[in-house]
Amino acid sequence: ATENSQTLEELLRTIQSWPNVTRTETQVILSTYKIRQQLPII
Repeated sequence: ATENSQTLEELLRTIQSWPNVTRTETQVILSTYKIRQQLPII
């Protein structure tokens, strides 16, 4: 995780400068929901 979009861009530039890295893929998740389901112990 990064603090903001600027630090994300800096991280991506660093990774893209590594040898043999031709592209990167980024996913931004704005929120998440955790669903808890208790399963019975058999």
